[in-house]
Amino acid sequence: MFKIKEITDLEECKKIWNIISPNQSIYDNWDFRYAFYKYFNNPLRFLAGYEDKRLVGLLPLQYNKEDDLYEFFAEEFMEDSRLFIVKGYEKRVPEFYYSVKEDLLLDDIAGEDEFTKGLPLEDYKYALPLFGLKNFEDHLANSFSSKRRRQFLKIKSEIEKNEVKIIHNDYDDIDLLFDLNIKRHGGESYLSLPHKKEIFKDLVKLFKVELMTAAINDKKEGVSYSILYKGVYNYLSVGANLADYSSLGAYVGMKNIDYAISSGALVFDAGLGDCGWKHLWHFEKQPQYSYYNNGYEVK
Repeated sequence: MFKIKEITDLEECKKIWNIISPNQSIYDNWDFRYAFYKYFNNPLRFLAGYEDKRLVGLLPLQYNKEDDLYEFFAEEFMEDSRLFIVKGYEKRVPEFYYSVKEDLLLDDIAGEDEFTKGLPLEDYKYALPLFGLKNFEDHLANSFSSKRRRQFLKIKSEIEKNEVKIIHNDYDDIDLLFDLNIKRHGGESYLSLPHKKEIFKDLVKLFKVELMTAAINDKKEGVSYSILYKGVYNYLSVGANLADYSSLGAYVGMKNIDYAISSGALVFDAGLGDCGWKHLWHFEKQPQYSYYNNGYEVK
């Protein structure tokens, strides 16, 4: 007999999350999600599915008061969100979704079950497997034409004709990351949203955060923020002075791939959306799906 139980207490939600989460990616990690949740405290609604009293699935939701709908727990900034399901019980997946009668909008869904793969495609994540690579130039040699290799090497030489220093983990530079990113993207920058600086600083205390700063001619001009977790180097955000150094963003990306390889990472995860460059770097695409009910349309 299959039954879905609603859980709204934070500690109970945490407990059941940690029981069933596969912890495959950083987005499956409770502490990571909670860092993005705690400043907002949206009401929780975790749907736990039991088959003859055995926990077999969990759809972790929160209520978005502003949009008057339900969404994934700690929705903002998340990718690879998923309905946790025990192998062999995939046939129960639709019942979790259909049990929510109120407006439900779920973005960036990952999953290999047939129901999830039949949902509308929202976008792709992009990632580069690092196995067998010694550095970024190995990736160039394996995947790019000679013309494109020359273009990347030109970017490197253009930046390095200056005096360049790579600084690791001066966490005061998180402020500069935000300044550079918001200066370039303005109000469209995710980092311009409330509490994001506090969240990024909180994560430093919880995870192996790699803050890489590129100083050119003794001035800090670019900063990237990444987290190495379970063999995946999550390249989460970057800010660069492109007005003076148009190729600096690409240069910082190359440096991060080199660092990910040297750190023993197996995958370089460049995150959701092509952003005009990831397919050009020959990263692999991973589908992310969406689900909405009650005629709700994504705006």
